[in-house]
Amino acid sequence: MTRALLLLGLTLAMLLGSTLGCGGGSPKGGKSLTQQYQDALKIADASQRARKLAALAKSHKAAGDVIGVGTTLAAAKEAALAVKDPGSKSSALINVAEASASLDQSPDDIKSLLREAGKALETVKDPDARVPLLADLAAATGKHLKNQTAAAAHLKTAEESAAEITGSVTKVMALTKVAVAYGKLDSSADAERVLTGATE
Repeated sequence: MTRALLLLGLTLAMLLGSTLGCGGGSPKGGKSLTQQYQDALKIADASQRARKLAALAKSHKAAGDVIGVGTTLAAAKEAALAVKDPGSKSSALINVAEASASLDQSPDDIKSLLREAGKALETVKDPDARVPLLADLAAATGKHLKNQTAAAAHLKTAEESAAEITGSVTKVMALTKVAVAYGKLDSSADAERVLTGATE
C-alpha cells in the first residue's frame, strides 16, 4: 500500500512538473521558455536571432506569458535592427512585424518596424533582391496597417524595379510575387495585369 502511494505521488509530481509554469517550466521534458530565450540571445547571426526570437514570442503567447511576449519581441526587434546587410535587415524587420501583428501588438509598434524595413530597403541596389522585399513590405503594410495607398506605392516601385531584372526566370518569379501581393490587397485587376505582363 505504501509503495503504491509512493508511486502515485511520484507520478503526480512528474505530471505537475511537466505542466506547471509558463516561462520557467520545461514543456514535455524540453527546455523551458526561459532557457530557449537565453539560447536565442546567443545566436551570433542577428537575422537568425531576430527570427528565432519572433517565433519564440508565439510560444510565450501560447503559454499565457504576456510579459514574455513583450520581452521577446523587443529583443527580436533589437536583433533585426542590428542586421548589417540592408536586404536581410528589411526581411528580418518584416518578419518581426508579422509576428507582432499575429500576437496583437500595438499598431504603432508594427508601423515602426515596417517603417524601418522600408528605410533599409532604400539602400538595396540589386533589383533581384529588392522586388520580393517590396512585395512583402506592401503585403504587410496593407494587411496590418490597413494602408492601401502606401502598399500600392511599394508595389509600383516593385514593378519599376522588376524592369531592371535581366534574367527572364528571375523576373517572372519576382513579378509573380508582386501579383500575389496585389491579390492580398484585393486588387485582382492589378494582379492579373502583372501576371499577364510576366508571361508575355
